[in-house]
Amino acid sequence: MIRHSMDVVKNAVEHLNPGQTPVVTFDQPLFALAKQIQWKWPESYGEDQIVVMFGGLHIEMVALKTLGDWLQGSGWVQALVQAEIATAGTADSFLRASHVLRTRRAHQVTAAALYILQHRAYNHYCLGETRDAEDLPEFEDWCCQRGEDIPQFHYWATVLELELLVLVYVRSLRQGSLMMYLDALTELVPWFHALDHTHYARWIPVHLKDMAELTTKHPDVARKFRKATSPFRKHRGCSLQSRLTRHMSRIMPASKETVEQLGSLTTLVPYVAEWLRDQKLPG
Repeated sequence: MIRHSMDVVKNAVEHLNPGQTPVVTFDQPLFALAKQIQWKWPESYGEDQIVVMFGGLHIEMVALKTLGDWLQGSGWVQALVQAEIATAGTADSFLRASHVLRTRRAHQVTAAALYILQHRAYNHYCLGETRDAEDLPEFEDWCCQRGEDIPQFHYWATVLELELLVLVYVRSLRQGSLMMYLDALTELVPWFHALDHTHYARWIPVHLKDMAELTTKHPDVARKFRKATSPFRKHRGCSLQSRLTRHMSRIMPASKETVEQLGSLTTLVPYVAEWLRDQKLPG
């Protein structure tokens, strides 16, 4: 069936736009079959003749499920319920990403709350220090030091980093930015390995390899993909946290819109602060 579908797409593209390279998108199970077809019959369906893409929605779904796995048993669900962001059943469904849009909005609100709390804690630290302002550590250095000293701070800083990474991935789809897409997806793959999402951990590297070879195998397709200008730039020597923090200001407007639909962000922040003080680390 997949081989027949690839034939239909190739014939349709050749009829409408002779010489154009066909580009087909599949969800994970069908992507695996399509790649095996390409490898078994390279003369007819090889990687130099047709571009097989990974479905963006299913990647987002598994990324949100990965976040749910990381947050399982942490008290995050209880914090959302106490802040009246969602009911108990709905909040629990966020761990499984049963509803993609609602789950994404919940993580946008949570990321915004954690971001505010981090900066509030840093400002409190600066006010309590007697050293000159120029001797105080930068925000990112302070976060790294606190993460080394306090495991719980490190855990929730990791939650924030992963949430921002997923949101950057979603932003890459919205903007059609290939460089942002590849950067975010490359950072997500180790999480899929670590939290046992086996099929995506196996096949997304194959997809990344195909995308990396576009410029040599299909330069016309690569030019179309790179046409959108990406605001996301990978800086040498910068951590993922620092690169994502630079884009938090761009993510925050979307979070404000989300807040209007889920509840007040100022309502969630005190509950998150209390939750961070009182809850134990999962495991």
